[in-house]
Amino acid sequence: MTTIALIDGDIFAYEIAAGAEEPIHWGGGLWTLHAWEEPAKVRLEGRIEELRDSVGASRVIVALSDTNNWRKAILPTYKENRAHQRKPMLLRTLKDHLAEKYETFIRPTLEADDVLGILSTWQKLKGEKVIVTKDKDLQTVPGLHFLCHKEELGVFEVTEDEADLWHLIQTLSGDTADGYKGCPGIGVVRAEKALKDLAPEDRWAKVVEMFEKAGLGEDEALVQARVARVCRASDYSFENKEVKLWTP
Repeated sequence: MTTIALIDGDIFAYEIAAGAEEPIHWGGGLWTLHAWEEPAKVRLEGRIEELRDSVGASRVIVALSDTNNWRKAILPTYKENRAHQRKPMLLRTLKDHLAEKYETFIRPTLEADDVLGILSTWQKLKGEKVIVTKDKDLQTVPGLHFLCHKEELGVFEVTEDEADLWHLIQTLSGDTADGYKGCPGIGVVRAEKALKDLAPEDRWAKVVEMFEKAGLGEDEALVQARVARVCRASDYSFENKEVKLWTP
């Protein structure tokens, strides 16, 4: 069976672009940054091939984010904390290089995470699919995973129940890096403790109960759950090229 490495292009392009920047002090208090494009492209290709080899893949698909993001329509503050952060100079160039060099998926309004989740769970894409990333959020998607910063784990499987549980843990605990807050006062440890021993059909009621105790309600819980949800194939309309919002 063909093994397909589904690689998060955003993360690795950013990693290489940031590492390519070099400061120069010209004297008199003048500093500049520069970056060499060609060596950065070579390092990026090397990283992708290293990841291919790590999971034994014969096919690579790179996922990249669209410039528009469907989550902002649900939660306008989503990733607002990143809006004024300077991006590495070569980031756009390296993403374009990935698109030229590799089989690449970019879809309207989808983040790279969503593309990975959809492809991983899409039955029409035949083969043993392995999601390759550094992002823990992808563990809300069932299937095979490889965390490149935890290579000692090797390729491991996330079951559908584990993925569903992690999604609701994320709903409660939020993700400050992505700009959604979850339930006030609830972190990952407390969220996991509250949900892990419940039957799957009882978990959403517990989530709502915890939001209500924090002075919020089911509407806010649903907003957080929807932005926390990394899309699977069942969450996406291939015909209309749009996300089907998660409903408990």
